Amino acid sequence: MRLLLTHRPVGLLGLAALGWLAGAVALVVASGDLARGLWYTPSALAAAHLIGLCFVTTAIAGALLHLAPNMSTRRPYPGAGPLVWAGGALLAAGLAGGWPALEAVGGVVVTAGVGWLLAGVAAVARGRRGSWPEPLAGLVAAAGWLLGVLVLGLLMTAERRWGGVGIDRTRAIGIHLTMAGLGWAGGLILAMATRMAPMMLVAKVHRVGLARAAIVVWHLGVASLVAGLASADRTAGTVGAVMLAAAVGLFAAYLSGAVRRGRRRPPPAVQHLAAGLVAVVALAVVVVTRDPADAAVPAALLGLVGLAAGVTAGHILIMVPTMCWVARFSGARRGDGIPPPVALLAPPALGWCEGIAFASGLGLLVAGVLAAEPVVARAGAVALAVSALGVVASVAVAALRPWTAPPGPRRVPLPVLRS
Repeated sequence: MRLLLTHRPVGLLGLAALGWLAGAVALVVASGDLARGLWYTPSALAAAHLIGLCFVTTAIAGALLHLAPNMSTRRPYPGAGPLVWAGGALLAAGLAGGWPALEAVGGVVVTAGVGWLLAGVAAVARGRRGSWPEPLAGLVAAAGWLLGVLVLGLLMTAERRWGGVGIDRTRAIGIHLTMAGLGWAGGLILAMATRMAPMMLVAKVHRVGLARAAIVVWHLGVASLVAGLASADRTAGTVGAVMLAAAVGLFAAYLSGAVRRGRRRPPPAVQHLAAGLVAVVALAVVVVTRDPADAAVPAALLGLVGLAAGVTAGHILIMVPTMCWVARFSGARRGDGIPPPVALLAPPALGWCEGIAFASGLGLLVAGVLAAEPVVARAGAVALAVSALGVVASVAVAALRPWTAPPGPRRVPLPVLRS
């Protein structure tokens, strides 16, 4: 328990896992309404903010504390993550319970947390060191989308409470979700995976130009989708969806090379990344082939849950056990005993079960929404909640699983050896 409280990245990723579990439970409550075409409900709004803020954005804030040294001589500000998590929880509670005062307090705290996070990203960008150029450039681009999410969220709140802003609620929510799930989370996922996926596969970075092209095409596609939503232009939205699918194809070509050259089997993080890319292709198909009104909810689920939440969950499954292993057993590695294998803190069976629950849950939830079958959608949401419970369990195992190291070789004092 001390590790969760004192190790900032691990603690934030643990909080994020709890946010994912809470968001999945809210999604179970909202799934029936979503299948009936009712998306502007308290439970659906709460689920979206729990997943987007308390899970995805909090996890990004925690991961940046650990990964920033690879990109910059400066560190992001550590207080942003707790503010985003606390504000997101208050905002979701206010939305779910119909408590405007609590919603307002949550919005203020979220604004402070996101602002602090953006300031930290700016500090990291100022201290760039030349290594990991794609993740750093992607982080800056994704932060621009996050700023847009924050500004639009404040405008929607003002319109909802006082009116007079003059924005269309349906279009604004679509733009808000697109910038959050695909611009902020998706753009950062693609950029970070450019370096982290080969590292997890123990493969050299090769043909990185494909990944760079994928990142550029991705952000252009998100921009086209946003423009299509803002102007009610289906052609622009279709072009954006096709560009996202093209970006996925480019990145899949890059990733396949790393998989072929890798010296280890794809871990859960890479499996979730692959599933997220498939979800984006499914999103593009839904946007292109279905009426915009029918495509909105399944596309939002594929982007926010399939890509953003899924890849974040896979990241936690590998990052938290690794950091906990180093923090807990560094003394053993220096000769104070024999350290356990990393698998002790990341049981493979737990990762496989979580992955199966996530994939089946996402498929059932989206299928239930597309077919207007509340029972199927509810079953998928329950499976997603089970997968979220698996993520929470993985954090608990990594931080709390007991281990008694067998004694290492006895150290003989140097004077004894000399005698």
